[in-house]
Amino acid sequence: MRNDDDGGKDEDGDGIPDEVKEVGEVLWQHHRMLCTVFSFYAAVQQELYHLHLNAWTLFAKEFQLVSKNSKFCKQSDLDRLFIAVDAQSKRQEKEAENAAIKRGEHSHKKHSVEEKENALSRTEFLIALIHLAINKYVLTKAETDVSDALDRLIGIDITSQLTDAHAHPDSFRRAYLYSQPVAQVFQFHEASLRQIFSAIARCGGVKNSSAETMDLKEWMASLHAMEIVGADLTDREAVLCFVWSRMAVADATSLRGVIKDSSLKFEDWLEAIARLACLKALPTCQEIRDAGCTTTGEYMDMLHEQDETAYCELLKGKERKTEWGGVPTHQPFFHTLSHMIELMICRIEKKLGVTGGDMQISETEMARWMKSVKVV
Repeated sequence: MRNDDDGGKDEDGDGIPDEVKEVGEVLWQHHRMLCTVFSFYAAVQQELYHLHLNAWTLFAKEFQLVSKNSKFCKQSDLDRLFIAVDAQSKRQEKEAENAAIKRGEHSHKKHSVEEKENALSRTEFLIALIHLAINKYVLTKAETDVSDALDRLIGIDITSQLTDAHAHPDSFRRAYLYSQPVAQVFQFHEASLRQIFSAIARCGGVKNSSAETMDLKEWMASLHAMEIVGADLTDREAVLCFVWSRMAVADATSLRGVIKDSSLKFEDWLEAIARLACLKALPTCQEIRDAGCTTTGEYMDMLHEQDETAYCELLKGKERKTEWGGVPTHQPFFHTLSHMIELMICRIEKKLGVTGGDMQISETEMARWMKSVKVV
C-alpha cells in the first residue's frame, strides 16, 4: 500500500484494499506457470516445497532480473529481499500460531509442510515477486501501480524467458505419454514393474495411506541403487522427473493431500520412468542387434567392458544427450521407454547375479535385491 498510487483505497467497502485484489488477480492469472517455475528451481537442492537462496539467485540470473546498474535490483538487493520476505513470513506464521493456541484452537499447520529457515515456500516466493516488481518498476517510477508492475514483471520479463524446461507437466503427457505404443510397453513389463514399485514403496514403513506410495527419498535411493543416475543423468534431473510426475492436489494442507503431493503412486511412477527415458543415454534397437545383444542392459555392459571410450561417448556425447524438457529424436519414444525399463530390470538382475535373465522380476527376487542394496 505504501508503494501504490491508490494507497489503501477500498471503493467497494469490503475491508480489503482494491490493490490487494488486483495483485491477487495478477498472481492467479499466472499461477500455473509460477508454480511450475518454483518447482523447477526448488529442485536445485532436491526440494519439493522450498526455494533456498542459491536457487533464488539462479532463478533471478537466468530470467535476467538482476542488473548491476540498477538502483534497486542488484544481486545484493535481491539477497536482502529474499531474507526480508523469509523473516517476515516466518514471524507472521509464528504470531498466527500463538494466537490460535491462545484461543484454544488446533494448529492450522497440523498437516502442512514444515517451514524451513532461510528458504522460501511457494507462497513466500509469490510474495518475493511482488516486492521484486516494486523494486524494479515502482521505486524507479516506471510504474505507479503495484499490480501493473507485477503484471509487467511476470507477463513480460519472466514469461519472455520461459523455455521447454519450464513446460507444464501436461505438455509431455499429451505429446508423448498418452499413446497406444507407450501403453503397450508398460503393459508388456507391468508384472515386473509392479513388483519393483511395491518393494521400494513398502521399504519406508507405514505411510498413513491404504495405497502404496514412493517418496522422493525412496525414488532417489532406488535410482542410485540401480545405477541409473550417472554421467548422463544428474540428481537434479531425477528430482525433476519425480516432481513433474506428481498428480495435482486440491488441498495440500490435509493429511491425504500432503501424502499425495509428496509421493508417487504406481501410475505416477510409470510416468517418472518415462521422463527418465528422455534424459538417459540409451542405445537404439539397431545398435543392440548389431552388437549381438538381446537387451539394453547386456549392450551397455558389453560396451563398458569392451570399449570404454565408446561407452563414455554414449553417456556424455551430445548425440544422445537430451536436456530437461526435450525428447530424444534418434528413435521413436516408445523404443526409448522400452530400453529404459529393460535397463532397470537388467540392473536388478545383475545385482542378484542372474545371467541371461528372463527379464521378469518376481517378488522373491525384489526381496533379495532390497536386502542387497540400501534404499532408505
